[in-house]
Amino acid sequence: DLVSRRELTPFLLEAKRLGLRIRNGDGMLCAQAEAQQRAWGLRSDMPSQLEMRLSIVGYRGVGKSSIGRALAERLGLAFVDLDHVIEERSAMPIREFFDKFGEAAFRDIEADTLEKALAVRGSYVLACGGGVVERRSNCVALAGATYTLLLDANEATILQRLEGDNSRPMLHAEGQRAELQARLPLRMPVYAAIADVRVDVSDGSIDDNVTRCFDAIADNCLALGVRR
Repeated sequence: DLVSRRELTPFLLEAKRLGLRIRNGDGMLCAQAEAQQRAWGLRSDMPSQLEMRLSIVGYRGVGKSSIGRALAERLGLAFVDLDHVIEERSAMPIREFFDKFGEAAFRDIEADTLEKALAVRGSYVLACGGGVVERRSNCVALAGATYTLLLDANEATILQRLEGDNSRPMLHAEGQRAELQARLPLRMPVYAAIADVRVDVSDGSIDDNVTRCFDAIADNCLALGVRR
């Protein structure tokens, strides 16, 4: 699809839905820009393709990592899990980091890691931690640099998925349910405010939910005619 737009157009999304190999006009656009830079004697540092970034937000337990990884594979993009990058940087599990340094320190390293991730050239799907919206600067960065997908699920589903998961810190002394009831009402309006599209993943398999996300993105792009 030789159009000078960075996004997957409705035409390309429909082709990808049908399992076809696709290519947009980014390469041609960049080649033209690079040629213009050379013609004017300017330094050329244009990438061969323009970046396409999809961020995934939502409360923990909704499936951002599992659905995000499978969605990235379907879209032919790299997958980045922000929490995993933080664990690699800090050389410890997130729960241990919380126990040692507290939530404020974690939000600092989370914000710094997100900033570094968004500064890297390339196309990818980025799964964010549930609390990434605790910092306004993170919300501004995600809204400005990515197409944002919000994964939503009902309370019972989230609690069921979190049952037995000891990898994440407990942020409320009275347990998962109390934490969910305290934090979700505060976070949900922020998730919704930065989201380009919202998908309920309360039921169905990972494949089912990946298809729902793919279709929702395609429908949203078709309705708007453009995306970030």
